Amino acid sequence: MKTKQFFVAVFFAAISTALFGQVRPQHFHFENDPASQHHYPQSVNYEFANPQKGDLPFVDEFSRSFVDQNNLMPDDALWKNAQAANGQVYLCDSVFIYLTIGQQSKTIYLRDAEGKVLTELRQNSAESGGWEKVSKRNYTHNSSGELLIFSIQKWNAGSGIWVNESKDSYTYNNFGNRLSRLHQQWVAESGDWANRFNDSYTYDNKEKLLSGILQSWSNESSSWENIYKNIYTYDTSENLLSHIKQNWDTANIAWVNYIKISYIYDASEYIVSDLSQAWSNGNSSWVNMYKNNYTYDASGNRLSQIYEAWITEYDDWLNIEKLILSYDDSGNILTKFSQTWNTGIND
Repeated sequence: MKTKQFFVAVFFAAISTALFGQVRPQHFHFENDPASQHHYPQSVNYEFANPQKGDLPFVDEFSRSFVDQNNLMPDDALWKNAQAANGQVYLCDSVFIYLTIGQQSKTIYLRDAEGKVLTELRQNSAESGGWEKVSKRNYTHNSSGELLIFSIQKWNAGSGIWVNESKDSYTYNNFGNRLSRLHQQWVAESGDWANRFNDSYTYDNKEKLLSGILQSWSNESSSWENIYKNIYTYDTSENLLSHIKQNWDTANIAWVNYIKISYIYDASEYIVSDLSQAWSNGNSSWVNMYKNNYTYDASGNRLSQIYEAWITEYDDWLNIEKLILSYDDSGNILTKFSQTWNTGIND
């Protein structure tokens, strides 16, 4: 770290409430690892560096540990929360995770002069002290800033070199919408990349996503084979009306309906309900599964969400759970109150 960099450290105790829920590091997988379920971080240090300072040779470090797993790229907006009086923005520079059992982990980012992530480096604490390399994620962008290649490498301590693991390659249309994602795995024996999966997408004339198809590579036929398909429809206001999931039927060489999610909006275009249905091959129709009903205040803040399940025997909906939220004058959530339905007292 350069001495001219500005640091901000934020500490919080174990078993924090909402804040901890937002920043729980995904690379520890607390919810999936029984061995670590009772060893929450005792502190997390956030360090911010200013990428706009001209006197800094720009090598910025940025943690992606707390970003949604479904989002390939780190969400910079989450970390642009340290602003100096002169209006310059300070990005998170590095994050250290400390566990009660003593294990430590660090994830850092190397960026280009524009702030785009080039490399994500994962390190663990070494028994001898210091940090030891674990894995590396590499990002390549085009001139428009769109992600072209995302690759993962593992560190081989024995040979002291990075070893390829996987690679995703992306293509886009002229509007910047993603057209395809090719996922490949490294084959050490051949020293080359091997196809594994391919995603392809289509759009309407308003650049709204219409479909997405996932295919897997067949070594036997040296061709792509369909797996599943997503289909989207919209209303005249471009609000999502339905999302249909289909599976590929290899026997009949056709797409077969699987799940459908339908949305209903109010006059302000807020979602007031979403309905999930499963396809019945026997009846060739959609069968209810569950739905959510929502209410909002005058500012558009969601006040409640009621989850209901369809009971076939009674041909009716049964309340399951209700979530009630409250907000301050700025629209920030103050409380979340959850209730479960009691069929005995019908309340």
